[in-house]
Amino acid sequence: MGCHNSNANASKEGSASPLDTDSPRSPLFAKVRGWKISSDNPIKVRTIASNPGFLLDDYIMDEASLGEGRFGTVTRGENKQNLTPVAIKSIPITRIEDVDAISREIDVMSKICHTAIIKLHESFQDASNVFLVLELCDGGTLLQRVREVGHFTEVHTARVLFQILPALRHLHDNHICHRDIKPDNVLFVDWHPVEQGFVKLIDFGGAVFFRNGEYLTSKVGTPTYVAPEVLQGKYNETCDLWSTGITIFVLLSGIPPFRGDDDDILKQAQLGNISLNTPHWSTISEDAKDLVRELCKMRGNDRISAEDALEHKFLFAHKKMGSLRVAF
Repeated sequence: MGCHNSNANASKEGSASPLDTDSPRSPLFAKVRGWKISSDNPIKVRTIASNPGFLLDDYIMDEASLGEGRFGTVTRGENKQNLTPVAIKSIPITRIEDVDAISREIDVMSKICHTAIIKLHESFQDASNVFLVLELCDGGTLLQRVREVGHFTEVHTARVLFQILPALRHLHDNHICHRDIKPDNVLFVDWHPVEQGFVKLIDFGGAVFFRNGEYLTSKVGTPTYVAPEVLQGKYNETCDLWSTGITIFVLLSGIPPFRGDDDDILKQAQLGNISLNTPHWSTISEDAKDLVRELCKMRGNDRISAEDALEHKFLFAHKKMGSLRVAF
């Protein structure tokens, strides 16, 4: 088969900052849970990995952690046979609350093949952990890059969009809804400057397959970036377009559109009131503002698609410069 893809390294920072993001898929957005493992249950999980062998037979695994989250740890590794560097995500079975969700993440990623989406090489499982062997991207998250400079230029924002929008188009064409698009779910491949950098969309823990004409209902996502209709429990893949619009807002202005605690942010997100008239937006072009408006329309089906966004006048102007590579 072609390529398989998934989530890779990124340290999710928790310092107080205007660009801090909320805990992904927090209890406010808990996925529908299957069999919940607790201390009262024997630790048994059906085999969900693609490789029946043992991880350490095929890979060297570093002891130092690259990043840690609620559900697992990411470490650097290396394929023993071809010496390819990888990122290995270890998920302790004791932390698995929804076996179906992990299985779905592996299934979704096994069906994705795109240059701007993280690659899942294979997965393993033993008595204690499920391991996802991922493409190594160690250039930091998009959120980290924005924090370093305060906000992105329109040229840098366009370069990122010329990669993320084709990735999103690929997902939607294959009936996959990501449900957690945000700057800290985009990784740079290496530490090249943004104008030379390539990025990958990561974290498919909340991704699902969808059918045209049917609605999704689980409240999944991150408060700052979640679409209003997700909070209503009736939405489709166009929720990813809203989240992309909010991501552009953060890249260009350096601040999120909604402020406060999670409850305050969710109330503001539900109303969908996004202001582009603040001082942060005074030097930003009308074309860039228009793209944010087109992606963040209240009704999901009124939003511009990923395909059409690539032809929007904001990106079309940068494409004519001939200096930006589109990731097909």
